[in-house]
Amino acid sequence: MRNIATIRLDHPATFNKFVQPIRLPSLSDYRTYELMEGTNVGSYSGSSKYVRNQVMANSDCHEQHPYEYIYAYNICTNSFLINYCLTVQPGSESNQFEQPEYKLVAAGKHPTVFRESLSSPDSSWGWSRALKMQFCALVVVLGVVVVVSAAASNVQPLPTMVLENLNQKIQPHVAVANNLSTYGYNAYPGQFPYHVRLLIQFGVDTSAAINAGSLITPNYVLTMKRDLKWNMELGDLHGNAFLGVDYGGSEEGEQQISFSESGVQLHPTYDIATIRLDHPAALSRFVQPIRLPRLTDTRTYELMEGTNVGRSRGPSLYVRNQVLSSVECGKQNPAVSYYSYNMCTNSYLGGAFCAGVYGSGLTVEDENGPILVGISISMYICEINLPTKYLRVTGLHDWISANSNYAYDL
Repeated sequence: MRNIATIRLDHPATFNKFVQPIRLPSLSDYRTYELMEGTNVGSYSGSSKYVRNQVMANSDCHEQHPYEYIYAYNICTNSFLINYCLTVQPGSESNQFEQPEYKLVAAGKHPTVFRESLSSPDSSWGWSRALKMQFCALVVVLGVVVVVSAAASNVQPLPTMVLENLNQKIQPHVAVANNLSTYGYNAYPGQFPYHVRLLIQFGVDTSAAINAGSLITPNYVLTMKRDLKWNMELGDLHGNAFLGVDYGGSEEGEQQISFSESGVQLHPTYDIATIRLDHPAALSRFVQPIRLPRLTDTRTYELMEGTNVGRSRGPSLYVRNQVLSSVECGKQNPAVSYYSYNMCTNSYLGGAFCAGVYGSGLTVEDENGPILVGISISMYICEINLPTKYLRVTGLHDWISANSNYAYDL
């Protein structure tokens, strides 16, 4: 009756880093997954391609698909947030990421309409063991968590309605006419352990500039120099770095470390700086440095998926966009100069981020994990869909090495 099937392989798959089964929602999981980030893998030939989109409510689904029947057992994804992929195959899977494992929540029926795998819990439970042992797929997923497993992470489960509540509060502030405007997705505790919030002050003044940065060693943060330079010119620059910021401000994960003017180094030409913390950060699953590109890494990162973390207070938000070359950046924003040491992200493939913070890192993912490839130096109001501009960190390794204790890999 439903468009779903199982396939028993002639012999069991051999599990390794490239082949692993995926779990299904637990029998007690009654979430709708609305507003979460869904990932779908496709491509009929060649290497796999994937896309991430916002999971929609069925009522919103029907508005975007007025000629498609949307039932309670269907799920669909928003082609505006994050993007539409022409290589998605019918029958490929839609995934949510819930720390610490992947989860299959739907099977593809239409490029953006899925059937919920929870709609028939009795039958799906019966062959879940076979799926665990026989299901073979290469899944490339980096998603968003709404509820973190307390048993796995020692973190208290979060309210399941939190994303919906957040959406109700911030959605009126997003330009109604612009489907690309987005506040992104909530980060779960430990998802971006390198992300740092910076509170920059001068003298005894109580005002402060709020920037972001990336922890590259337990002692050093890499960030944009502009606000540091301005406050340094006013005298007695100082501030605080907030690490391990997570949902709910868990004392277990969060650290606050001060810094002073003597620990700040500004690049003489480019908009980049290092900050030496007054004492090393205590590393944990919530606080970890991020690696920089190897000295032999000659990739441009063009067309890869870039992740940027934002928001100046409260739980962190993030967005994922396609990385563009400096030439394509100039085409999308001809009023701004882009050089070989710049890169930008495509608002039309990922959404226009309404919660960006200067100095935050742009990361890409490869087989060894996330890499910091850029620092945000120019962003625009999300209503106009212009690309965020970043400074490439490749090519600056000599300066970074001389002004931090980061040790590059060859």
